[in-house]
Amino acid sequence: PNTMTHDGSRSATPQEETPNRELEIRDREVEIRDLRSRDEMEACARLQERVWGEGFVDRVAPSILKVAQEVGGVAAGAFRNEELLGFVFGLTGIRDGTPTHWSHMLAVELRARGRGIGGSLKRFQRRRLLESGIREMRWTFDPLVAGNAHLNLNLLGADVEDYIAEMYGRTGSPLHSFGTDRLLLVWDLTEEPPAGNAASAGPPSTAPILNPGGRADERRLAELCSGEGRVRIEIPGDIFQVHDDDPKEALAWREATRMAFLSAFDGGFQVTGVTSGPEAGNEGRTFYLLERRADG
Repeated sequence: PNTMTHDGSRSATPQEETPNRELEIRDREVEIRDLRSRDEMEACARLQERVWGEGFVDRVAPSILKVAQEVGGVAAGAFRNEELLGFVFGLTGIRDGTPTHWSHMLAVELRARGRGIGGSLKRFQRRRLLESGIREMRWTFDPLVAGNAHLNLNLLGADVEDYIAEMYGRTGSPLHSFGTDRLLLVWDLTEEPPAGNAASAGPPSTAPILNPGGRADERRLAELCSGEGRVRIEIPGDIFQVHDDDPKEALAWREATRMAFLSAFDGGFQVTGVTSGPEAGNEGRTFYLLERRADG
């Protein structure tokens, strides 16, 4: 399950990295390319253990990384000289009769985060797939991880398709100790990622919050989701720090955001972006922005 942006890591953005305003890599000594050798694929497996923990049972083995490349999948890394700093992995298949790509993992070493490596891995993955005639990509990410949300929605421009409760179940990773609820994304690879920070185009900061402070009430959710055209869903700026301080509080955030997303989607809303910081009028808080669909 990505970490950089997909499901997983404490990078700051299973596809997690500290929020960046750029998709271009900042370290010109880093090369993004396919994994080529058994040694490189074993290094990728070890990186998974460092990111998700030694008890992570869903590690992708080197042989699977190799086989995936043979059938249109992507297994690529970010290298400085011979050192692997990050990787992206996904499988290509058929969904509803249409070729599609499932991007399963993205992770960056802790010391290498915040340099645009995660976004650059995604752009490389996109180019590889377009060369193969694949026009869409799907993946999931933890909606509580603010850095992943910024990268996926604002910088890449992916669309939220669904909310899935406990998608991966127990994986043995400490990063998943407060559950594996995920937002399912779809990315039209034929469209260029948005220029700049798309969060500024979202609803105004006066839109009602469905779960203020990480708490949600079913009656209030029903009222807001039936009467409002724009709403917000709050998440913590750093869910991992929340969990370190108080695991029960992290679980409370999970429950409240699950209720909020499911109620909003049932009410005909769609996610349009994520915004945080005082420059957006949020007083340092982080919110998903949602608008009612035209057919909602």
